[in-house]
Amino acid sequence: MRRCLVPIIASLLCLNASQALAEAGRTDDTASQTSTAQTGMAVMPQRGLTMDEVVRYYGQPLSKKAPVGQPPISRWYYDGFVVVFEQNYVIHAIAE
Repeated sequence: MRRCLVPIIASLLCLNASQALAEAGRTDDTASQTSTAQTGMAVMPQRGLTMDEVVRYYGQPLSKKAPVGQPPISRWYYDGFVVVFEQNYVIHAIAE
């Protein structure tokens, strides 16, 4: 009986591992992000997105803080979060 269970258990472990790898390898942002309705929190932009990508995904900000310093750091204000850019790229998103 024990010999029969070993291949079955090994198969189940491989199946679970392959499913986990498939989930981890997804590149579709909408599949990997949790919606606001599910978490009660805003889904914020990820580090490395460009300003154009942020506008495309989140729309125009409610307001913008002009760039300051070198390299230029700017902030865009959305309902529920602030996006901080260094030059043209997101470096932080902060929930309000």
